[in-house]
Amino acid sequence: MGAEPALSVPWPDKSIVRTRSVGYIVQLFRNTLSYELRFSLMTKRTAPRASMRDVAREAHVSLGSVSRVLSGETDKFAAATVKRVQDTARQLNYRPNAAARSIFTGRSKMAGVMIPATAYYCPMLNTLNAMLFAQGHVMIHTWNPAAITAADDPTEQQIVHQMIERAVDGVILRPSCEEFEHSYYQEIWQRGVPLIVIDREMSLFKTDFVGTDDIALGEAAARYLLELGHRHLLFVGANSACSTSALRGQGFRNVISQTPDASCRAVSSQEIPQVLSQDDSPTGVFCYSDGKAKKCLAEAEKIGLQAPRDFSIIGCGNLPSNTTLTTFDQQQDEIGRRVAELYLKRIAESTRTSPETIRLPARLIPRGTTAART
Repeated sequence: MGAEPALSVPWPDKSIVRTRSVGYIVQLFRNTLSYELRFSLMTKRTAPRASMRDVAREAHVSLGSVSRVLSGETDKFAAATVKRVQDTARQLNYRPNAAARSIFTGRSKMAGVMIPATAYYCPMLNTLNAMLFAQGHVMIHTWNPAAITAADDPTEQQIVHQMIERAVDGVILRPSCEEFEHSYYQEIWQRGVPLIVIDREMSLFKTDFVGTDDIALGEAAARYLLELGHRHLLFVGANSACSTSALRGQGFRNVISQTPDASCRAVSSQEIPQVLSQDDSPTGVFCYSDGKAKKCLAEAEKIGLQAPRDFSIIGCGNLPSNTTLTTFDQQQDEIGRRVAELYLKRIAESTRTSPETIRLPARLIPRGTTAART
């Protein structure tokens, strides 16, 4: 084999070097290096990729046998044949071409997952990923950087487009807005791609949903505070754009309204300092999230109030950082498991069935921020 041709790169004229800036000379050298690298890559020979036909030839079996064995249909062949095919594929470093396979199967085995990687959602994501991976599926995971958006925000639609371009079999998302119209996900409907929504249910159209029974959660919070003897109660989460907050507040107020000597006020998180500073400040507080409860505790500390000495407070989410807060465990692991089961069911269906709504109960975890009213 002859030597590779020499690469000649012209050196810049001295007059150019004298009249140009240092930045220009640096850029010139960068361009030269880039050119040399491209030339090297173009002239370097790479080993050919092993094909399924190569595996069949070396293992002395048919092409169809290789396809079936490597697809998991091992029960149809003798153990020796299976081992020979698998060993040969490994020796040749054979990897199936997923893109080519999807043309024949109609499935890419890729799931588009748009769920924020926050402390609350991570247990859900871990379970979802483990269950999908066990069935031979991989997640393409990304999400809208904004947790809450307006109905005309295009970001989520753009992410969906990117998912569809990558031929995902289905989409699982936590929506940044519950008021997106049906047409917002038109690209999904046109291609018959299953859509499963978690945590926040869409308000203008029906699709598969898995989340918490938020009304029951709010009712349980009210009953617990009432059992502790609190009658002047506060719900923190009014004016929120999230249905999770509205539904928890609804359940909370439903129970309190049926208790003759109890009262409830609903406020936004911005009103917490003002409410806690009043002479008749509430003795029982329910916040729709652990984050709001943490903020409430910080504001109370500024004016000399402590929980549970001066008031009791409950959050939602059971975040790892809030080890002393009375809260609700929303079974994120179980939500992830139910989402995975529903996803695998949907992509296996030949015809679309009616949307399912799955709401799981939350579990109260009493800790150090609640006590009986004295």
